[in-house]
Amino acid sequence: PDINRRKYTEMVMASYLSEKTIMTRRRRKNNINSYQHSQHQQQRHNRTKCSYSLPHKYHFTSIPTILSTILLLAINTLALVPSPQFPSSYSSLSSSLKSSSPVTTESNQNNGQFVVIGKIIVDEYGQPSPPDDNDDETSTTKSTSTTVPTVGGGGPQAAWGAAAALSALSLLQSTSRTSSYNTPKPPPQPITLIGAVGSLDWTTHRETQSLLNTLDNACLQPPILISKDDHVTPRIQLWHDEEQNIQWFALNDSFGVRGADGLWKDTPSVTDVFNLLAKFEEKEVALHCIVEGGVHGAGAGGDVLPLLDESILKRISFLSVEPVTFPQKDTNLVSVEDATHCAAKLQDIVNAARTSMKYYRGKIAFSPDRQLFESFPLSFVQSASSDEDGLSPSSSSSIVDSFAVRDGPNGSFIPHITTTTNNNSNTPTRLQIPAAKLITPNAQPINPTGAGNAYAAAYAAARSLGHCSQYKAACIATGVGAVVCEYNHLPPWEWSVMERICDAAREVSDGRRCME
Repeated sequence: PDINRRKYTEMVMASYLSEKTIMTRRRRKNNINSYQHSQHQQQRHNRTKCSYSLPHKYHFTSIPTILSTILLLAINTLALVPSPQFPSSYSSLSSSLKSSSPVTTESNQNNGQFVVIGKIIVDEYGQPSPPDDNDDETSTTKSTSTTVPTVGGGGPQAAWGAAAALSALSLLQSTSRTSSYNTPKPPPQPITLIGAVGSLDWTTHRETQSLLNTLDNACLQPPILISKDDHVTPRIQLWHDEEQNIQWFALNDSFGVRGADGLWKDTPSVTDVFNLLAKFEEKEVALHCIVEGGVHGAGAGGDVLPLLDESILKRISFLSVEPVTFPQKDTNLVSVEDATHCAAKLQDIVNAARTSMKYYRGKIAFSPDRQLFESFPLSFVQSASSDEDGLSPSSSSSIVDSFAVRDGPNGSFIPHITTTTNNNSNTPTRLQIPAAKLITPNAQPINPTGAGNAYAAAYAAARSLGHCSQYKAACIATGVGAVVCEYNHLPPWEWSVMERICDAAREVSDGRRCME
């Protein structure tokens, strides 16, 4: 009986030890996973907290091991706790040191992203040749240009203008003035251009390389080109007439069904824009879009669809729209039909944004040219510039931030809706920003093409990511537009160009200290 009892006891103990071993291993595995998870959380919170609980695998049986562990834990704790000489003001001290540098751009790169949905058109420069006698009336004039084409259309100019505005703003906000910089070129800015191209004529070694040469140094992210099969990229030929006015005409079927009319109808699509914004989920995103506003505008109104999508509007904190219409040649005015159609488009955007952007207190800015703005129905300007409660754009509750109206050689102006005391009606008043003096040989623009596109995006970037006042943003945008006019193509990405933008912005600000 004693032998059997002893065997029974050994069997029970073996079973108990086996079960205990299994449970111990399970606890150890869970503790290790918990420890790894806590370490991951600790890194995400910049090691600001320290957990003193040890996982199961660090339970010890010897006193020397325990003492050494306590000593190691004390050393790690001291390393994690900030020094008494640098309390919570340490982060502000680092920020102040960074802000004293004339190349401060880290805040924009880490906290914000500016996305441009732009049109892409290939520009070929050269005097057109007269049509051959064998050509019929329906034949299309072909290009006679032998130079490397440049990529324009508004999208590249807008992306460059937004990047230049943020870079110039860093110079204006810097406390130190020095002729030497930390980098040979201005740092690239958090700008992303997305646009549509046709696969039939777009080549990597010509058009893509030309676009990269223009924006590679200015933008952190390379352009996102959405290619569409069986379509051609819009292509125009430009030249200067005897009076140095820019003339142009479309090549081939650039604005037909195979060109811009079919290309811009659904490209970039809502899905394309949504997938791009998803990459910047943890950043403050501002969206700028060039929209065809006329009744017969290319794309049949499809370019406005991403701006009406709820999933896209919920992801952005600032929306900027540059509506484009062409005035009539005989009167140089936008027709009532086109202005009414464009106003209806913009009103749809406002209505959609009031619902989707309301939670994030988002804002909208419009940048039409003067001909279009003055052709808008006054009822649209008043309704778009006030919220459901009739609040004006100056109110923090209004969804429309401002109208920044481009006026060519006359500069720009920002209309404000004010209420008169006599008849209690809303009338627009203007905050005028003059044009900057050009430093060209005859003080005339060398090539103003794209200056308006650069102005509109520069204003939006300074207003959104730069958090500038309307007046300061308009002055910086005026400087950007002036610099674009002083070059044959987009200006080079150099410090001297950024300094030139700052000088032009100070000039048009009339010496007001708000530019600093």
